[in-house]
Amino acid sequence: MKVDTGMSRLGVAPSEVVAVVTRAAALGLDVVGVMTHLANADVEDPAQPDATTWAQLDAFDAAIAAVRATGAPVTSCHAANSPGAMVFPRARRDLVQVGLALALATAGGPTDAALAAARRCASSPTSRSCAGCRPARGSATAASA
Repeated sequence: MKVDTGMSRLGVAPSEVVAVVTRAAALGLDVVGVMTHLANADVEDPAQPDATTWAQLDAFDAAIAAVRATGAPVTSCHAANSPGAMVFPRARRDLVQVGLALALATAGGPTDAALAAARRCASSPTSRSCAGCRPARGSATAASA
């Protein structure tokens, strides 16, 4: 389950996690993972106690505790993107998402050969969209039906 702790892009509001987990359980589904996405870890100084990343991590910790209090069998938690993993050690949980760090790895560096396969990506575009939906990253254009 993705918890929106401040990215304001996707996810369940922290105040709604218990209701979502309870509804999932009623449908026979277990919530086994909880994640969030750090909005500003790439531009904030971890030495600043008022950094929004710290507030996001506090909200995430509270959401995890609330989910676990329902008895949900949570086995993995994830908060750190590339800057979060490198600059905010408290963001490192069971998993980290270091896509940007892999994509921008310095050519010829000591791990270049090992990361070469990870940097290659194959994908196929889809036509999945809904009327009125907006792509992520602040697009001003809504999809048509």
